[in-house]
Amino acid sequence: MVKKEKKEISSTTGMQKFNPYFYARLAEVNENLNFVRKGIIERNLKMLGTYAEKDCISMHTVMMNSGLFYWEPETLKIMKEVWNLRKNGTECYFTIDAGPNVHVLCLQDNKEKVKGKFSELNFEILESKPGGKARVIGESLF
Repeated sequence: MVKKEKKEISSTTGMQKFNPYFYARLAEVNENLNFVRKGIIERNLKMLGTYAEKDCISMHTVMMNSGLFYWEPETLKIMKEVWNLRKNGTECYFTIDAGPNVHVLCLQDNKEKVKGKFSELNFEILESKPGGKARVIGESLF
């Protein structure tokens, strides 16, 4: 977790209002989404993670071109550490919400190593895992 504060301008509003590349990005999203879905269905983390990172960077590039700079120095530090972990044999990937917070994707086998690395770097870690099949529930989660 890098930052908890709400953004001044929503990323969607900012991209639509200020960026001539917004609609070109929408075409790219479908291709990336197809590979992400395929990666999930085939349980192929490499495919899922590669396209999640690609789409994340594309989205933030468009946002930055619109003058929306949500990344913090810590955001880049986490991205670089994920690339370093992967280069050294620990399979993990990142995606970033439409703000500064990075989500690191890894398999259960690498979870402790990844958590350990980011704990060493003093980042707040919120752990989650896949939630199962989509379903309709009759009560509020909150």
